[in-house]
Amino acid sequence: MIEFDNTEYLDELYDSIDNVTEYINNNGGFTVIGWYKRGEINDQSNLEAGEKISPSTVVHHFVSILPTSFDRLKMDELQEMKYDVTNVL
Repeated sequence: MIEFDNTEYLDELYDSIDNVTEYINNNGGFTVIGWYKRGEINDQSNLEAGEKISPSTVVHHFVSILPTSFDRLKMDELQEMKYDVTNVL
């Protein structure tokens, strides 16, 4: 296992993530696909009835995050921005 904490590799990884994210945001952005649900909890004031109530918290579940405009991306530029994990090994 490679340990990134407190190393220059972690900074390089975060820089790479920032660069790729900025590049995609400047070229059409991201499409986020997911769903959300307000959970149900047992009504503590009426446990015998087994009633469910909705809490105030909504939980989001992200299924995929993709570049919106693949055709606007220059893959060779994007490839150069990716972090090369083989430099760590």
